Amino acid sequence: MEMRFHIWISAITAGVMLLTVSVQAHHSIPAFYDEGKTISVTGVVKQVKIMNPHSSIVLEGAPANGPRGTWLAVMSSGSALAKNGWTNDTIKAGTTVTIEGNPARAAGAKGMIVKSITMPDGRTIKPGQVD
Repeated sequence: MEMRFHIWISAITAGVMLLTVSVQAHHSIPAFYDEGKTISVTGVVKQVKIMNPHSSIVLEGAPANGPRGTWLAVMSSGSALAKNGWTNDTIKAGTTVTIEGNPARAAGAKGMIVKSITMPDGRTIKPGQVD
């Protein structure tokens, strides 16, 4: 009986450890984005998706002295953004904005994790807050 108990505890512990590893792997920002660099891309918002598990902004624009193209700016979940005051009207398609964030690591990729967004009126908003 005692041996079964130890096997059962070992199986539960292994299961919890495996679950923890897969969650960490999914949210491994440093694996995909360079947190040591910051870029700034100015352009016209083509699409905003406030959704789970990750929200995003599609931007047609370019960084200073960089190639023009379609950029994907990734943010936190829609539920986290909503808790911080975001709505579907916070940023609309057609708006010219400047997005600052950590660039994608993949060579030639036009993507970033959003740190801040400067609106046409000069106001800066962040995924963690909306004024």
